[in-house]
Amino acid sequence: MRYLGLGALASFVAVSFVACSGLRQADPEPDAALPDGEAPPDGAILEDGAVAPLPDGAKPDTSRPDAADTGSTDSPADVACVGAAQDAWSRTTKITPGCADRRVFLLEGWATGGLPYFARALSIARASNGRVGVAVNGETGPEEGTLRIRTFTPTTATFASQLVKIDPLNFENVGAGVRIASGNDDTFHLVYQRDSGMAGGPVMYRRLPANNTFTAEQQLASVGYNTRLGLAVSPANSDVLATVYTPPTATVPGKIDSYLRPDATQTFGTPATMQGSFARDGVSGNGQHVIRFDPTGAARGVYHLSQTFSSAVPRFIELAGGLWRMPKTVDNNTLDGMSGYSVDFVMVGQTKHVAYYARKFSATTAELRIATFVSESDTPTYDIRDQGILSPDPTSPQYALALGADGLGLLHLVHVRPTSATKCTILYSRQTRKAGVVRWLEDLVAADLDCQEPNDVAVAMTVDGGGRPHIAYATASGVYYATRFDR
Repeated sequence: MRYLGLGALASFVAVSFVACSGLRQADPEPDAALPDGEAPPDGAILEDGAVAPLPDGAKPDTSRPDAADTGSTDSPADVACVGAAQDAWSRTTKITPGCADRRVFLLEGWATGGLPYFARALSIARASNGRVGVAVNGETGPEEGTLRIRTFTPTTATFASQLVKIDPLNFENVGAGVRIASGNDDTFHLVYQRDSGMAGGPVMYRRLPANNTFTAEQQLASVGYNTRLGLAVSPANSDVLATVYTPPTATVPGKIDSYLRPDATQTFGTPATMQGSFARDGVSGNGQHVIRFDPTGAARGVYHLSQTFSSAVPRFIELAGGLWRMPKTVDNNTLDGMSGYSVDFVMVGQTKHVAYYARKFSATTAELRIATFVSESDTPTYDIRDQGILSPDPTSPQYALALGADGLGLLHLVHVRPTSATKCTILYSRQTRKAGVVRWLEDLVAADLDCQEPNDVAVAMTVDGGGRPHIAYATASGVYYATRFDR
């Protein structure tokens, strides 16, 4: 179930995220030396195994409006790291020159006693001082879960992480739907739910300053079980905007409400409804959403809306004068199947880029699309970044993705791709620019992951202004952090 370019031209100060559910316990991957849960990362994790052929990820693309928005500055030299899984970021030894500085670190392994045995939500953010925070809601028992946050500054590959956590009361899942975000300072902001007995409960907000000591909880709402949350911090004035999805009941449709917390008052105001009419029998992922502020402090959002049992659309919406404007349906106006699962977006100048999975009624496979438009009246253009994605279930795909942008206005994408009915990979793609020509390069982050169900692997990402990705992912064996040290 993030998602962030920190440069002035490609800035949305929030976090890319993807929630997940049902990450089942499995044996640790063969070469992963799982550390004690309180220990810092212990280096790159080996994940050997073959990977199915992937579609071409480096085709030229000269039609991007973001190139015009940000000029023709060349991006740093780059190379794809994907060859036959030998260059996967998760391997300590790689065969292609230039791939060695791309690494994966184990933050927490589920094999250690007392740790969660699967993750329910995952989120990542990067503060202005370079500190990274990875927040995970992990279930520790029937109807119980804990909120665990790892913070670290990955200047070198020998960085150490610190664990901050909130343990639950009896039959409480603390941290449900957690989202972490950052503003203009070194403080992390969080929203999460204290779910009691899978019946729902209060939605809480709190901060985590650089000293890693939580501020007091502040309640902003109370909703039922299986909520979805959003969070963004304005770069203009440090205002906080939180969004809460209220799942539908037998008599009341679901909705997404937003709650603004002006920095001047530090109090959440009256909610504004972003979207109502979410169907109780809607498709999987109904209510997924992301919100962001642009550099001027204007808020935007995207969400996955299903009003029937067999179709869904991605929508884009803007907040103005305290009210949400009429939304724009980004894709699937004819309601031909499912479109919008795992939706995420970024803005580059005034250009909006929205990423999501889609599957037509008549299809047996799915696509990963990026829709691009400037104004609400524009007809989007669609870039199919991946296709032929296994999707045997008509309610699929249910895979995770995250989208970001860097200071040059170039896009970054991380997504989960199944390679069989039980295995999947994590792929990281990014745009590069040379002599005005923009193209995509694709890397293999991790291969041969257990993926018994489509949503068994979660990913989240934030990208800094220099084009360095910070990727978190959760599998059946633990929570990992992936990055590159040549940016």
